Amino acid sequence: MPWLALLDRGKLPERPASVDPGSLMVQPEWRDILERALQQNHGDHWLSWYHLGVMRYRAADRAGAKQAWEHSLQLTLSPWAYRDLAVLAREDGDTPKLPNFGSKRLD
Repeated sequence: MPWLALLDRGKLPERPASVDPGSLMVQPEWRDILERALQQNHGDHWLSWYHLGVMRYRAADRAGAKQAWEHSLQLTLSPWAYRDLAVLAREDGDTPKLPNFGSKRLD
């Protein structure tokens, strides 16, 4: 259990970015514990920063969430952080402009 490891060992265990990030915890108490661990350089890897981004997003800290997901991607590329950054961009109205193909089909 990764969250128990955060309590017992003071850091989240790392896992490959090709594997799902696991269960999400968004309570402020968990965010405080994870923030402290990262401030002490414990568990400084993509997964910790990804989860911190989720926690910040749920706490309405959009700028903090974006910063955490971007940092996660600097450490390791993952579809999870890219997906959440895309959701954030869409919510901000920042969507890519697609070419207008008119009535042409793209089969």
